[in-house]
Amino acid sequence: LLDRGSAAVIASPWPLDSRVPSHWLPAFLAEWEAGAALIDANAAGNRAVSAQMGNEPRDALAMTLYGNPFLRRVDLVDP
Repeated sequence: LLDRGSAAVIASPWPLDSRVPSHWLPAFLAEWEAGAALIDANAAGNRAVSAQMGNEPRDALAMTLYGNPFLRRVDLVDP
């Protein structure tokens, strides 16, 4: 995806526990919609997973950011 022009991708490098997205996504979106940088929104999602599922790296660090970590939602909105 990055080679095809995407500025950033968030994905897991290994198979996810099916419960991870339901904990990660609400926390990620809250930060992202509030204007946080992608790296901070991703970290918020990972912290939410850790808080709900335990601090097991395979779950709490599953969502990994590739590409531009400083991208913000406002950078994607046309003026």
